Amino acid sequence: MTTSYHPTGHTLTQAQLSDYERRAQTQEEKILAYVRTRLTRFTVEDLEDRVVLPVGTPHSSYIRAVSNLRRWGYVEAYDQTTGRYNRPIHIYRLRPGVMN
Repeated sequence: MTTSYHPTGHTLTQAQLSDYERRAQTQEEKILAYVRTRLTRFTVEDLEDRVVLPVGTPHSSYIRAVSNLRRWGYVEAYDQTTGRYNRPIHIYRLRPGVMN
């Protein structure tokens, strides 16, 4: 039997899980507010370079937040560019009607 995750041996209490979910939602709100007022198009690397989230926030948190915003319909990927390490990355923009 295979599992779709790597078991770490860590178990979270309901309070810890709620705290992590609250922090993640705050990250998404910060990114959305920043993009609404300052950027017409962006990459995850742009957000990191501008330190939209607190210093020391992991790259994976930026990726997760933008992925959630995309899944929820706030932003869309519309092009690609070459990012750091010469790998293709998405360029995002707000979906029409999300400005308000």
